[in-house]
Amino acid sequence: MTSRAAIFALFLGLCSILQTALAGDDACRKLLPAELASALARRFHEYRTPQEGDNLTEDLHWAIEHGASGCLGAESGDFYGDGNVQWVVALRSKEKAESALIVVARKTRSGWRFDELLDWPKLASRLFVGRALPGNYERGERYPATGNEPERLMCPHDAVAIGETEASQVNYCHVEGRWVSITVSE
Repeated sequence: MTSRAAIFALFLGLCSILQTALAGDDACRKLLPAELASALARRFHEYRTPQEGDNLTEDLHWAIEHGASGCLGAESGDFYGDGNVQWVVALRSKEKAESALIVVARKTRSGWRFDELLDWPKLASRLFVGRALPGNYERGERYPATGNEPERLMCPHDAVAIGETEASQVNYCHVEGRWVSITVSE
């Protein structure tokens, strides 16, 4: 593909994303239940819910080409292993454009509960959150253990995946009432 054709393709892709966002058909808005979005806004005043346009165009294209929704800032899964659906959400800072707070939200009888997993201080335009399948995870060889990070982690249910595109990914698993993380890839 010539550079002119690549630029034109990128331009068309950007136009498509902007048109979708302006039409109110944002993938993140469609993914998050309205009740959850309202609860997040009440609880985390200094943050906003993710939007499709928060991420770089090339990252969105790659995600969509590989079957993702186009929202790299939110995903649902059974992150507590209780058979219910929960959401991992990368809330974007209203004050610092490249900063985010990653939370897991779950609906309880008394309302929404939130676990704050990680404060992401920079490069939020490359940030993604997602669902990793249940399984055995081994810490990537290139990564020294940080804090209480184990060498291996068995997650019997969905894990939360957090990472920066074209960089490492950390999986969080809720085990015995606490979140355990392991760096799994680059």
